[in-house]
Amino acid sequence: MRSVLSAMLYYLNANETLPRLAPVYHLQVTESDDIGLLSTLANQSRAEIRRRLANDNNAYVAFYKNQPAAFGWSSSGKAVIGELSHELILPLGHKYLWNFRTIDNFRGLGIYPQLLQHIVRSEGHTTERFWILHAPENTSSQKGILKAGFKFISEVSVKNLDQVIVSNHTFHYSAELHAMGFSPSGEPHATCWTCSSPYLSHKKTGCCCTTSGKLCNEKQFLSA
Repeated sequence: MRSVLSAMLYYLNANETLPRLAPVYHLQVTESDDIGLLSTLANQSRAEIRRRLANDNNAYVAFYKNQPAAFGWSSSGKAVIGELSHELILPLGHKYLWNFRTIDNFRGLGIYPQLLQHIVRSEGHTTERFWILHAPENTSSQKGILKAGFKFISEVSVKNLDQVIVSNHTFHYSAELHAMGFSPSGEPHATCWTCSSPYLSHKKTGCCCTTSGKLCNEKQFLSA
């Protein structure tokens, strides 16, 4: 059975020199345990935020001119990729970065790569390697991830709704990928989350991929 969902997987070794970014003046990034703020930003219940913070997750918020502009999470030990319906066990010393979002009014300022690099610098002394995913149609996330210094390693897809596969030519860090539940495969990968994912909430019934044969652009991208 053809895979039904694809994502793009990147990594960054903590000991690598990070690329220099253009400064974003009036930007401050800080780790946060403000339940109310994180609940509002992530559109999640306070109970869910407490659960995350109690289970090896750290939250970071970027403030631009003292206004919350972006946020994201770092996870160790165990993480759930909701869009793939996959729970992964992270090898010791590895972190998974997830649930990032830049508030609409603050997009285009270069905040996302600054936020990523801040997390890497803050947690790099206790971390060997960072991992991050994005939807194939989310080109803004792709640009920010690459600018921050992450390197693409493989597409990731769900096969038969229960097996998570990576490209079989992926040799780097194969032991770590296997430990996280990713199996090498030559199976063709799916297209975009908008038309392929059975796990997205508020999913549209139509999708440009089905008619044009091209990936949906990021304006049509829906977060889980």
